[in-house]
Amino acid sequence: MERKYIHLFMAVHLIIPKSNYERVLAIYNIIEAADASNPLPELSSKVKDEYGYIIQNMIKVFIESRYIKAQLSERKSKYEAMELLALQSQINPHFLFNTLETINWGIVEHLGITNHVSKMLENLSDVLKYSLRRRKE
Repeated sequence: MERKYIHLFMAVHLIIPKSNYERVLAIYNIIEAADASNPLPELSSKVKDEYGYIIQNMIKVFIESRYIKAQLSERKSKYEAMELLALQSQINPHFLFNTLETINWGIVEHLGITNHVSKMLENLSDVLKYSLRRRKE
């Protein structure tokens, strides 16, 4: 426990009965566990008085907070995966287009002339280029 809180709890201990002090300390331990993202300390599930009510509500808020953080993390992961998929779908057609062009020019360079294979590759590249241009429109 931090030094600044020790004096406070010592003063509280002198003012309120021991059972109330232990409940206030339990509330403090819940807050500390929540701040450190640690599991909550084990507590009685019975709500007998205002301390029990406060503790139950703190636990509820803690659990809801953890749940919301988990959902946020999951949605962020899904968003990043979809972003990556979108980027990949943009890259693949360009890669295929560039590969076809490279093969076409390799054939032309090797043979010294255009032939039916290089013409087929050129036509396929044109179709791919057209589909890439249409996607932007």
